[in-house]
Amino acid sequence: MTIEMNEIRAALDAAIAANDATDLERLLTDHAYLPGGEPNFALIEGFAAQVGAVVAAPNPPETFLEALLDGWAALSPAAVPNDNPRAILPAAAARSYGAVAAARPEWWSAEVGKLECCAADPRPLVRQNVVRALNDARPLADAVAAQGDPAARIAAVTKQLEASETA
Repeated sequence: MTIEMNEIRAALDAAIAANDATDLERLLTDHAYLPGGEPNFALIEGFAAQVGAVVAAPNPPETFLEALLDGWAALSPAAVPNDNPRAILPAAAARSYGAVAAARPEWWSAEVGKLECCAADPRPLVRQNVVRALNDARPLADAVAAQGDPAARIAAVTKQLEASETA
């Protein structure tokens, strides 16, 4: 069963309104894998896109979203191994950091800092979504690369990802 974008958005909006992500987490974990066992990258991408849309709007629920995403990103590999459906949560957080950075340039530095932390995660699903998040944010990085910082930060995250893959 596939999840439609409007279902993801409705679950995200309900979580924000209730200040409770239980049903949102259930939606994501119930559909974390496709038939055959492949991770549901479309679900992760759709969730991140909806987070990006929420933060692009005026007066986004910063406190709730930051606590949600940072909490998911903090789920340890020991507590949530890569083959656990809950591993979609830190992966979705990583992908969402890129969407947030792209939607809110003034939050760029903080979001890339969070991606740096996610890049150290040993789970392939999380690392794959760090790469995808960086690609989501690349147009913004290119636009502000003259400042020096964004390009250097992306290079540092990429280097960390490469180092963790060879370790």
